[in-house]
Amino acid sequence: RLGLQHNKLALLPPALLALGSLTDLSLTHNRLGLLPPIGGLASLTTLGLSHNQLAALPAGLEQLRRLTSLSVAHNKLTSLPRALFSLPQLTLLCASHNLLGPRLPPVAAAPSLAHIDARHNRLETLPRSLLALPRLATARFDDNLLPPPLAAAAAGGVASL
Repeated sequence: RLGLQHNKLALLPPALLALGSLTDLSLTHNRLGLLPPIGGLASLTTLGLSHNQLAALPAGLEQLRRLTSLSVAHNKLTSLPRALFSLPQLTLLCASHNLLGPRLPPVAAAPSLAHIDARHNRLETLPRSLLALPRLATARFDDNLLPPPLAAAAAGGVASL
C-alpha cells in the first residue's frame, strides 16, 4: 500500500511504475495532469486519482485486471475509456465533478460494477447498458445535463432507472 496524497506532485515518480506487487495506490490531492502508462501495476486493486488535473486516464488501464475501486473525481476528464468498463473486478467507480459528456461508453462489459458516481458532470444521456449490470446497487448522476424525465429517474436511484 502506498499513499502519496497531498504532495503537490506534478509528475509520477518513475520508480513507482516498477512496483508490480503494489495493491493500493493513492495519488489524491496532487497536481497530476498527465500519467505515464500504468499497465505494469497489474496487482493494483485500489487506485485513487481524485483531486488532480487529469484530462485523460493513463494508457494501460485495461491491464489492471484486479482493479476493484477507481476514484477519479475532481479532475478535468471529458470522457472515460471503453477499456475501463472491461475490467472484470471493478466494483466501484467514482468519476464525479469532472467534465464528462455528453455520454458514457457502454458499461455492459463491467459485470462486477456495483457503484458508479458520475454526479456533477455534463452527461446528456445514460447508456442503456446500465440496466444490464447485474450487481449495480448505486448509480449517482445528479447535477448533469440530463433531460427532465431522465434526470428525475436518475435522482431516484437504480430502481428508478
